Amino acid sequence: MSNVEDNALVRSYLRQLDIASSRLPEGRRSQLRSELMAHLEEAIDPEMSDGDVACVIRGLGDPGAIVREEVADAPTLRRSWIVGGALMVGSLAVGYVLPQLQVVAADVPLGLAVWGAGVIVLAVGAHSITARRPLGTAALLALAVWAVGSRWVSSLVGRGSTAAGEVPSGLVALTYVEDFVGFLIACIAVIQVARIEVVPRPWRWAPTWVLGAVAVVWIMNALLGVTGETGVSELAYTLGALGSIVSFGDTLVLGILAIALGAGVLRRRTHEPSDA
Repeated sequence: MSNVEDNALVRSYLRQLDIASSRLPEGRRSQLRSELMAHLEEAIDPEMSDGDVACVIRGLGDPGAIVREEVADAPTLRRSWIVGGALMVGSLAVGYVLPQLQVVAADVPLGLAVWGAGVIVLAVGAHSITARRPLGTAALLALAVWAVGSRWVSSLVGRGSTAAGEVPSGLVALTYVEDFVGFLIACIAVIQVARIEVVPRPWRWAPTWVLGAVAVVWIMNALLGVTGETGVSELAYTLGALGSIVSFGDTLVLGILAIALGAGVLRRRTHEPSDA
């Protein structure tokens, strides 16, 4: 028994916790007790008065409420997260294994359409990652629609190319506009996912990390295009390859993460003492 457990108030609190947590799996029960005990050992000084100790204990929260939260969380499968993540991962298989497949009459790669469907499921599914709040949900839906719709528009403009391989007028500018608008929409979406806090820490920040990686590559490509210098073809090729790797890796990571969180493989919440 640690010195902290010598305190009668602490012992009483831990007894209540042990009784309340008896319905939890043994592993999680021990983990929860260890988490709370670690906080008590850090926050309580041997010279503290009983009043100060009681204040620290109140900050942890009622044992029954903590366990009810654990019980409510543990058995829940976020099936929409699993489906959305599976669609994102599946989009890679479709896009890279069967790149010639397109949405009928739209000239949109089928892989991109599958990715968009995954984002939509995550936005409006039974366990929406934005809690179906207007701004975050609208941003995710707009991101999916923009990704597919802008590709379709580009394909229409691209049909104006000649057999000689000329670049259609305005196509390059259109590509930059598509990327920039898509980035702005994505910024709103990832900020909302992080702020709404449906997805647990630290995973709620994963879309932000992903967007940051994409932005770095995009900015580097944009700067290379603006310079217009000769002798940069090798660098352009390298950046293009890097962009493809980042795009593939980002989608794969987010898809697997959504599946893992939805299936409960990753802990969705770690107890944090209240500020009370």
